[in-house]
Amino acid sequence: MSNRKLIQSNEYKGFKVNVGQEEQYRLDRHQLDRTLGELGAMLINHSRVFMIRFDLHFPADWVINPKAENDAVSGLLEALRFKCRSKYGKIATGWVREIETAKNCHYHLFMLFDGNKARKAGVLPSGDGKTGVGIVNDIAIEWQRLTSGSIYVCGSTMVHRNNFEEINSATYWLSYLAKERGKRWSNVRPSGFSRTRCIPKSDTAEHLLGLIYSGGKRSVGRPPKYGSDVVLEVQELVVQGMPLREISEKLGISKSTVQRYATKSLRSLESCLAVATG
Repeated sequence: MSNRKLIQSNEYKGFKVNVGQEEQYRLDRHQLDRTLGELGAMLINHSRVFMIRFDLHFPADWVINPKAENDAVSGLLEALRFKCRSKYGKIATGWVREIETAKNCHYHLFMLFDGNKARKAGVLPSGDGKTGVGIVNDIAIEWQRLTSGSIYVCGSTMVHRNNFEEINSATYWLSYLAKERGKRWSNVRPSGFSRTRCIPKSDTAEHLLGLIYSGGKRSVGRPPKYGSDVVLEVQELVVQGMPLREISEKLGISKSTVQRYATKSLRSLESCLAVATG
């Protein structure tokens, strides 16, 4: 973990993230970026995105085997993508493997759908013989077939592209998957994290992603020229005396970009001073 950048602030790129009520957890920045990137890419492709968060558990007599467990999760998601394709189109998924003090590991997962096609998570089958319906029922049936294990549905929500509060809430929810404690990361073999690498259709992906995670200062629906908001924020932080490295981490942009924007801001200030004193 020494080569990974960790976050212990309850805010990242202007959005709330889950580091615990007392900020006792640390988040892996690289994994957080990749996870949030899936949501951002889906919001570029679709005006609204339906998200389901759920956990996968293995039966009590399961013998821990990381490769078999990862293969089972990958097999589950592949089956679900195939089953969902005709009804919901392409979906984005991600998972992380966690093992702490429990004898058996478990997995945290999310699934993202086109919100114009998927609106409900469905219902799990109950112990009194009632059959389940919908997406979560399909997950439960397939997971039972693969491992005889069970699932726990954390919840579901609809996220609209132009609704900052909904994006903020979804970001907080997804950030839990980047929690350092108990997780097994992708630089550990076998891998403990995976995602679909959703590819945006729009060539304005960089614009919209930057806007979505810029703090919600304006509507996400019509992205401005990339960098205009960021330049102003860099300028404000430079005037406040914040070091360039901290600005880079706060805004989620490279130090070279911060340096360029800071230099641009300084030149503008010098031009104003020259006019004022001329």
